Amino acid sequence: RGLLIKDGQASEAVPVVAEKKEVTPPPEKKEEKKVADISISRPSYEDVAKRIKESDEVVVLLQEAQSVLGRTIGYDGQSVIIQMLDDYGLPPEVILMAIEYSLSLKKTGWASIGRVAKRWSEMEIDTLEGAMEYIEEHNIVDETWTKLRELTEITNRNPTEKQRKYLVAWVKEYGYSVDIIYCAYEESIDNTGKMSMPYMDKIIRSWHDKGVKTLADIQNERAKWETEKKKRFSKDKKSTNSTEGEASYDIDAYMKKSLNLQYVKTDSESGA
Repeated sequence: RGLLIKDGQASEAVPVVAEKKEVTPPPEKKEEKKVADISISRPSYEDVAKRIKESDEVVVLLQEAQSVLGRTIGYDGQSVIIQMLDDYGLPPEVILMAIEYSLSLKKTGWASIGRVAKRWSEMEIDTLEGAMEYIEEHNIVDETWTKLRELTEITNRNPTEKQRKYLVAWVKEYGYSVDIIYCAYEESIDNTGKMSMPYMDKIIRSWHDKGVKTLADIQNERAKWETEKKKRFSKDKKSTNSTEGEASYDIDAYMKKSLNLQYVKTDSESGA
């Protein structure tokens, strides 16, 4: 760049031209493509009439559905039932069970009945046994959740899917009553300051592993815990006191060593 010159020579100003660096523009962000939810198109009047004409199974299913509902079924109901059969792949007996279950929940609209059928199709519930098991679990969960709401400050009218799984395990698998679950709720509040279903699950699993079955068993476990805690505290206190004494001695020794203090005899000790 002409910055170095020989001795005696006059320097000439050399213009410095800044090197141009090619700047690559950042790639343009592609807008996220939004895709509409896939919806199953309802069969037309002609499709419904065709399915009724060509299939005795559909005819019998519609007749049985009318009997369960206690009313005649028009095009809306016929189209939904045919969707359950053709699009969701549910057998006729399971479809009738879905209708009966919806009626037990006092949800008689076809949209509600269709949601039950859709859920069962997603869960691959395609037998009467599977449908009955689903209904039994939901009845247990709903009853337990209602009682918990009465005992606690829970405001949710219905539990989430994750909460349902916990409740099914606690009630159906472990056989625990609402009173036991409420004790786990109290433990969660005392130790975390809030209701935590995962925390409650750890407590309940621990009780189950220890054979805890009643409220009296829980009281015994709590008494054992308090006794162990007191023993541990007493042991830790003794250990701390012992450590404190040793620490005082060690600190004195360390200070003497660090200051290089030596014991020097006094005149009286040396006999002078």
